[in-house]
Amino acid sequence: MKKIRSMSELPVEILTKIFLMSPPNSLVSCKAACKSFRNIIKNSNFARAHLTRFLSHYSPCIMLNLMYKPLHPYRESHHLLLSIDDAKNEIITSPFITNPSIPNVGEYDMVYVVGSCNGLICFSVWYDRGKEYDLLFILWNLVSGETRFLPKPKYSPTGRGIVTEFGFIPETNDYVVVKLDGLIHVRGEVYKMSTDSWTDIDCNVVKDYVQVERDGVPVFLNGCFHWRALGYGSNYMVNYKLVSEEVGVIKGHDVVELDDWELTTVEESLAMLFYDPNIVPHKFELWVMDDYQVDDSWVLRYRIVDDGCKFLCPVGCLGNGLMITYERDYYGVYLLDMKTGQKTKISAVPYGWSVTGFSKFSGSLVP
Repeated sequence: MKKIRSMSELPVEILTKIFLMSPPNSLVSCKAACKSFRNIIKNSNFARAHLTRFLSHYSPCIMLNLMYKPLHPYRESHHLLLSIDDAKNEIITSPFITNPSIPNVGEYDMVYVVGSCNGLICFSVWYDRGKEYDLLFILWNLVSGETRFLPKPKYSPTGRGIVTEFGFIPETNDYVVVKLDGLIHVRGEVYKMSTDSWTDIDCNVVKDYVQVERDGVPVFLNGCFHWRALGYGSNYMVNYKLVSEEVGVIKGHDVVELDDWELTTVEESLAMLFYDPNIVPHKFELWVMDDYQVDDSWVLRYRIVDDGCKFLCPVGCLGNGLMITYERDYYGVYLLDMKTGQKTKISAVPYGWSVTGFSKFSGSLVP
């Protein structure tokens, strides 16, 4: 029997099994060790298999988009990765905090995290040209450091009131960036990685709505992205189906005594989180759409009354009855258990910082 003197002499099948069980960060180092390791790890089929196994064994981290209070509210200046222990509701800070070093893109006005999917993070980079803005999108792999610059969208944004999303279509194995200019007259376009180009989205169905808005958390459900729509006298939502590329409208619920609401998901259902940050004690109501796109299926799932914080605002729901909130005066970010009303301060967020949104993140080697 031949004596194996180094790991590189192992059969490819055994090496592949070892690498499949290794964390993404370790694979980056292994890839640089020798040519045989690199050939295995850089294979696109291996990257997909590794991601599938990683997602089935580990819960994704939560990537918080943080803003320091003196800065412009659209300028994302720091990002923090957290892990949430659902069993104990404990907050575990991941071993690294990231302030992504974006490639040289010139003198930009602001950078915004659009979202994360399969280990890829999508950034929108804004350039102030005086009367209008230029917009650049970048895909970045946090683990490998690889970047991809997307072609410039067909239409320049009329202002900062646009909605953008980043997603993946399993049916076609394609990544997409969705962009809706939601001011006055809604106009949309979608980028597909498979064609490396932008195409128009037919938005005639929402032409009569005043504005389409995105909250701080991506709301993806049933193959659709969802956003708030400001109509006339009632609450509405706009959805965009990734596969058919169709835009639709969903009638929301109305809570007269609570003015503000955030769109979110709870247990694979569309949900509306109502609140009023100017009223003490604070009151939260979470209404869930039991039957998707059925107008009269909204039911009250949670009601919370809390007087322990001033001006408490929701960011979005994590699942398992947990919600991320922040104090409007930048005194703290909290994990709120909607079942018990108990708050846990996220101590990893520095004093004076606020959360503008979050998305789920899982490291991968997807190119």
